Amino acid sequence: MTDSGLVAHLLGLTAARLVPGRDPDHAGPLLEGFAVEQLRRQAWWSNEEVRLFHYRDYDQREIDLVVETPDGRVAAIETKTSSSIGERDARHLRWFADKLGDRLVAGALLHTGSTAVPLGPRLAALPLSALWMG
Repeated sequence: MTDSGLVAHLLGLTAARLVPGRDPDHAGPLLEGFAVEQLRRQAWWSNEEVRLFHYRDYDQREIDLVVETPDGRVAAIETKTSSSIGERDARHLRWFADKLGDRLVAGALLHTGSTAVPLGPRLAALPLSALWMG
């Protein structure tokens, strides 16, 4: 199901239960689903053809959304319900960047805070609101 609001309603989740940090078992997956759906919609009207994937390896390293162009360029997006981002939050993005090398053109860690924070070459933590900035 792609409508995170409908999913929350069907699970009986209230806004109070979805406050970051209060119910991570539900808030995290709902935020991830919401962000992925927003990016999927934006990819649909993009001038550039892209393919969207979820990545998880045998060691449980996960990237919520991998965006790949036909020529092999890749962007990686992770989501976190936290408003403050630490080194641990970016570990999978960093690992993925090392794995892909120059193919990774950008990596973003979307979070519920309000500030953008550089995480290293081609990587940044961005507020979720960055999804709608031009």
